[in-house]
Amino acid sequence: MFEAYKSSCLHMDYIGQATLINIIIRSFISQNLYEQARNFISKTTFPESASNNQFARYEYYVGRIKTV
Repeated sequence: MFEAYKSSCLHMDYIGQATLINIIIRSFISQNLYEQARNFISKTTFPESASNNQFARYEYYVGRIKTV
């Protein structure tokens, strides 16, 4: 997933970036790796041109991480 995220960043694929950020965060949360998820969120920026659905999902995951 990280290779795909890196590739989407290099190609300026904002939809792919948003989707892959959410997939990576969801993967961390499903494995109870909240610290790694928090570090990943702090080092990435969510693309502004992403869809509202992806942004809502991202905010949901960020809320879950901050709660734990």
